[in-house]
Amino acid sequence: MNNLETLLDRGGGENQLTEELTKLYGGPLGFERRSEARPFVVVNFVTTIEGLTSYGIPGKAGGGWISGFNKQDVFIMGLLRSFADGVAVGANTLRSEPEHLWTSEFIDKDHETEFVKLRQSLSKSRKTPLQIFVTSSGNVLDTTKNLPKAFLAPDVETLIVTTGEGKNVVKKEFQKFSAVPGVLVAYKVEKPNEVNIPMMMDRLERDYGIEFLLVEGGSGFNGSVTHAEQYDEYFQTISPRIIGTDKNKPRQISVSGFERSPEDTLPHDLISVKNHENYLYLRWKLNLKG
Repeated sequence: MNNLETLLDRGGGENQLTEELTKLYGGPLGFERRSEARPFVVVNFVTTIEGLTSYGIPGKAGGGWISGFNKQDVFIMGLLRSFADGVAVGANTLRSEPEHLWTSEFIDKDHETEFVKLRQSLSKSRKTPLQIFVTSSGNVLDTTKNLPKAFLAPDVETLIVTTGEGKNVVKKEFQKFSAVPGVLVAYKVEKPNEVNIPMMMDRLERDYGIEFLLVEGGSGFNGSVTHAEQYDEYFQTISPRIIGTDKNKPRQISVSGFERSPEDTLPHDLISVKNHENYLYLRWKLNLKG
């Protein structure tokens, strides 16, 4: 893989990468927690030029099809997973990618050794990030198929975040399997059918030791985290493609499920811009001061 070229870097702070990863990334990278009340949260996604994140085609719905399986995008994903104590995705993402593991080694075996060194240098307590699947309804599995790989793989710990009623659904779905995932219930009485994102974040930090959480979609889950302002940074890869969408069956954008007025937008600071060939790799920080 060719090294990334850095066009802009306003990151500052301590470089937490190994020497080899610093070369590949095209410079330093480090993170500093902004709140002790919840994990440091990074949302990572790849978009087309017009901002779409999925073809929405069975078997070709993942972000890899949007990026063209770009090696540098895969490397950044692996890098962020190396920092992560947990990786969270929505249940739809799990069902669309049942063979996936949300670990560095699964996505980028070429740099597995360096990713292991990085986790060791960061003193991570888990060998791989906690695999977190978020579902308000409790529906996690495609019942016509076998268990997703995440619930069967050795050295992989799983957690389902859901509502009170969702917990009962999870129990029914898994009753015929020997694998029993952990379940975290997070909701408020006034909204019993909706996962409460701030509560989830608090519990992940307090009860599961998640200090760095990586969020990898889909669009609705990204939107819930974003609208609740429960994140710190966005990592965005822009793929040099336009794929279009149909008004009757729109393709996903990076975040969805909420609307804000011009007076209530979420401003961001551009922290870094990296490049390789026709791809751009952007890092944004939520500007809490507006």
